[in-house]
Amino acid sequence: MYDKIVLGTDGSERSRRALDHAVGLCQATGATLHLVQGLGSPVVMAGTEGAIAAASIADEGTISEVAHHLEEFVAPIRELGVSVEIHVRPQAGARAILTLAEEIDADLIVVGNRGMTSASRFILGSVPNSISHHAPCSVLIVDTRDPE
Repeated sequence: MYDKIVLGTDGSERSRRALDHAVGLCQATGATLHLVQGLGSPVVMAGTEGAIAAASIADEGTISEVAHHLEEFVAPIRELGVSVEIHVRPQAGARAILTLAEEIDADLIVVGNRGMTSASRFILGSVPNSISHHAPCSVLIVDTRDPE
């Protein structure tokens, strides 16, 4: 059913919730997970000493640093037997995800619903909103809100 699943991440706890869903789908279907982080706006990377803010300018050093942190981030996922490819793009989140999905002919994009209920985010746009309107494949929007 799925061979290539794209997931955008910013390293946040909410994006980890979407990641858990994507990993489960990859385990069930044998799909390759394509993890992408766009650098068009400030990003957060999970580091060994907590969250590290990265520069919003996507120079080679920043791209290399983000890729290194993503490699550490996905190591436990690979130990589960999931094939993971990392992509760091000099584009904002939604554009990075959509471009990658088109390039690799993805079967599914998994994204969290962060900001979907906020009126201001709806008016200004959000990653899940943009992806749901422009995706070249199916989209799974995962509930990533904090449990009540």
